[in-house]
Amino acid sequence: MNYDIIVDRDNPLPLDYYGSVKIKKTYNSKNEEIFLEEMTLKNYIKLKNYLEKRNIHIDLLKGLLEEGQITFKDFFLDNDSEYFTGLTYKIKIEEDVRVVNGILKNILTDYGFIIRKQEGNIYTIRQVSMYASKKINEYGISLEEYNKWINFEILDYKKYQQRIKKIISYA
Repeated sequence: MNYDIIVDRDNPLPLDYYGSVKIKKTYNSKNEEIFLEEMTLKNYIKLKNYLEKRNIHIDLLKGLLEEGQITFKDFFLDNDSEYFTGLTYKIKIEEDVRVVNGILKNILTDYGFIIRKQEGNIYTIRQVSMYASKKINEYGISLEEYNKWINFEILDYKKYQQRIKKIISYA
């Protein structure tokens, strides 16, 4: 499972994506069904429990866009939402945003999460690999910037040789 997958207009979700992903159901405080990828849900529950021990209450607002929320036409025409992955979810936190921001920045990496967006007390959270989470939060970069960096930096021998040949051919 590639937790660092980029899903946008230039990188649509692969058609075989759901063959390798386990989707699990949970409920929010309004008893609405929310669907998330299995590890994402486990890590969300751990995060929620950690925060509740500190009297910070979070609630799921949105998870995986499933068939009941969209049409297949929508999926194929607008297949650029991270919500299709089951790795992204939206939460609401009622406590003071300044306090919550400080806590979240320090603990999200423990669960492999990054903040994709924040609007007041509504956060869009994304599951990524633990390594990506640490680097993204440490350097204050986006997932897209991380993927460009990691694709540039990590080369196997074959890729290294190809890059050397390119450099030599330009000289």
